[in-house]
Amino acid sequence: AGGYPPLANPKISRDFVYIDDVCAVIQAVIDRAASTPRGEIFNIGTGTCTTLEEIVGRVRTLFGLAEEPAWGSMANRHWDHPDWYSNPTKAKELLGWRGTTSLDAGLAQTARWMDENPAAVSAAEANLVTGTK
Repeated sequence: AGGYPPLANPKISRDFVYIDDVCAVIQAVIDRAASTPRGEIFNIGTGTCTTLEEIVGRVRTLFGLAEEPAWGSMANRHWDHPDWYSNPTKAKELLGWRGTTSLDAGLAQTARWMDENPAAVSAAEANLVTGTK
């Protein structure tokens, strides 16, 4: 919509993984179900820590946003951790999986998909506003 969502502290970091990479690891789990020990838990992500400041900068460039981000327009959540990122080593060792889509490539692919699917984007935006399914 040409702007930013409410933003918390710019130094908070997360691990952003592209959805196609998540789908690939689900397929890897299915393919290796017979040989993977039951009850295993995997961290699925890139293992890369990206701050909100970094991702907003990338999104700002990608979408050509001139507006300055309003840091602190959303309060930090008292229960939240400042750094959440995965350790995908176990997924690599047991499933042969690792995320292969870079953050910049994933953002560009998402932007392209949004441009190619305006009806789906409009429906999703309407769902966010009305809360309908």
